Amino acid sequence: MSQNNGSNGKTFTAVELTPRWSVKINHTPNQGRDYFTLSYCDENRKRQRQLYRDLSTAQAEAEKLRRKMDKGLMPGLLLTGRERLIYERAVEAARPTGLDLDVLTTSTAEARAILGTVAMADAARLYVDHKLKIVPKTVSDVVQELVADRTKNGKSATYIRDLRRRLGNFAKAFSCPIASVEWKDIEKYLDGTGASGRYRKNLIDGIGTLFNFARRRNYVHRDHPGTSPITKPAPVPREIRVFTPEECQKLLLGLPPRVVPAAAIG
Repeated sequence: MSQNNGSNGKTFTAVELTPRWSVKINHTPNQGRDYFTLSYCDENRKRQRQLYRDLSTAQAEAEKLRRKMDKGLMPGLLLTGRERLIYERAVEAARPTGLDLDVLTTSTAEARAILGTVAMADAARLYVDHKLKIVPKTVSDVVQELVADRTKNGKSATYIRDLRRRLGNFAKAFSCPIASVEWKDIEKYLDGTGASGRYRKNLIDGIGTLFNFARRRNYVHRDHPGTSPITKPAPVPREIRVFTPEECQKLLLGLPPRVVPAAAIG
């Protein structure tokens, strides 16, 4: 039997049995009154809880349960041979987590149902590699960094102006971490702009550039598809017009003398 002081200064007592089982008493105050909860597993291995108004009564009941268990009067809790060895090893493995064995087992079962045959350790490493290393950045912050990077690296003023305009509107539509924006969200945004043809393609290219930049700086997952799943509009062929000699003569005669040589060559 051991006693500890909780954060509220109250005392709770745990009656620790053999490695096969335990009975615990926790201080559980409610509405300004002291209560003590006795918890243990019954003969069907189901968790039971009993509430008492005073600690001495709870301790007395815990002692009765301990004696009953020691005498083997709760056979469902008796573990022998290999079963006991497995349980003891499980308790030892669970101890560093600070979780009760039943809680840990339930969590493990849920993870196994999701992962199937994938090893949970491999899934955990992949999660750490892909999720926890992501640097949180808003879409607006990444747009500003991209513009600054392209300006620093000598892109033309026209390119920078177009980049600011296209991505500025995109950032206003997504005031959230860029890692949370999926490609379907991007497609929905494009549909909402009503953009089509060449203009839609330019928007897709600009947003694609943004996500490529974010991927290199660990602002989104390395496997984030960006705009790659979004179909770009097919280019619309333009009509090619050939001027007649008379039309060319009128065009050249109507131009300032300084641009006539360039127009003639064109």
